[in-house]
Amino acid sequence: MASILCNLGALALDRADPVAALPLFAQSLTLRRGMHDQAGVAECLEGFAAVRAARGDAAEAIRLLGAATALRARTGASRPASDDGQHAARVEALRAAVGATAFDAAWAAGQDHDGESVAAEALAYAHLESERE
Repeated sequence: MASILCNLGALALDRADPVAALPLFAQSLTLRRGMHDQAGVAECLEGFAAVRAARGDAAEAIRLLGAATALRARTGASRPASDDGQHAARVEALRAAVGATAFDAAWAAGQDHDGESVAAEALAYAHLESERE
């Protein structure tokens, strides 16, 4: 179920609907945290990053991507090869949007946090956004 929710979030983003994507990623992240599925948590953080990028918050998107990458490195959880191209394109678009210095600072900030604290922040953001809508 957690994987399906994450995939539905990605589909919503493909349809340019970050509002619909956010609660799907949040539900998936909640389930994956409960299962201690670190690869799934990283995938959800990447989804949250895509939502934040779509909403114009490049710095937070970069920080989330940095945290997801660090979590993958710590746990040995690789990104599916089918996602590599889209991930690389998102990273380069964000780097171009904010410049190398700001990108590196936001990326490093994400890598300095553990996956659990970033996941909790992402869920808090999703909760706040759900109250606004």
